Amino acid sequence: MILQQYKIVFAGSMGAGKTEAIKSLSEIPVLATEAFNTDQAAHEKQQTTVGIDYGEITLEDGVKIGLYGTPGQTRFDFIWTVICEGAIGVILLIDHSVEAPLEELEAYLESFKSQNNNI
Repeated sequence: MILQQYKIVFAGSMGAGKTEAIKSLSEIPVLATEAFNTDQAAHEKQQTTVGIDYGEITLEDGVKIGLYGTPGQTRFDFIWTVICEGAIGVILLIDHSVEAPLEELEAYLESFKSQNNNI
């Protein structure tokens, strides 16, 4: 696995499906940093991303694009800037079962816009 020149970041709340989206698109086995979820108050899922998920897709012209997944918990937001550096875009996924999904979407959008003006 070689980290690619072009990257798309998958971001959003815990449990929104970022890891599964990358798994469904990636042509390689996904590097996932799943660990036991110690924040059951935030979400009941057993495993959560604590670092980065990584997969790849190849376009028709042979260009490879890295698919990078961020952790969804805001306690890991310190890594978001590093993951987003140089990204050509961000796909925001939100768990629609939360109380105020549109407000959560707006909060993530503002966070990522303020961290990287290129996205």
